[in-house]
Amino acid sequence: MLAASALGFKRDHTIVFSNLTFKLSSGEACLITGANGSGKSSLLRVLAGLLPPSSGSYICDKPCFYLGHRLGLHPFLSVLEQLKWQARLFRTRGIAKQEIQEILMRLELDQIQDKPCRQLSRGQQQRVALAPLWFTDRSVWLLDEPYTGLDTKYSIIVDSHFQSALEHGVTLILAMHQPIEFPATKLLSLSLEQSVC
Repeated sequence: MLAASALGFKRDHTIVFSNLTFKLSSGEACLITGANGSGKSSLLRVLAGLLPPSSGSYICDKPCFYLGHRLGLHPFLSVLEQLKWQARLFRTRGIAKQEIQEILMRLELDQIQDKPCRQLSRGQQQRVALAPLWFTDRSVWLLDEPYTGLDTKYSIIVDSHFQSALEHGVTLILAMHQPIEFPATKLLSLSLEQSVC
């Protein structure tokens, strides 16, 4: 269960968002939309525990995976080294080499697995940053503009994985600039011009 009641956040005495109330259960998704500067990223950071709310309350009884605009890739690690490091961060049990190779192939990163992350294109970096979603055992995903840099082919791959994850009980929160066609049967919408999800 993930729930917020009258949640608000201020920055430098300026209200970024206020009075947000919503509740999500396992297998449900929420799409947060709004213009640039409307507070989408700040809301995700509050939900991830990276920023303290200025008002209201928020509870989450499951561990979270958070991916923001800054992808958290080490510029000098290779793609393979980055995935191994991510596995140590985002998975409580070990991961087999074969599983990592399967994920690299699924995201078509296997041919560049020895390349340093700093030499990758934006779309390739995005795929590396999203790769933990194929092996993490964290069940609440907080993702800020996850489709950035992805072409249609990889967006479809990510869509399919999101749907599978929801069917397996993941709770998914996406922040997007605009509404998208999203493959979820239990989809709630939250616009930061509104107050209830």
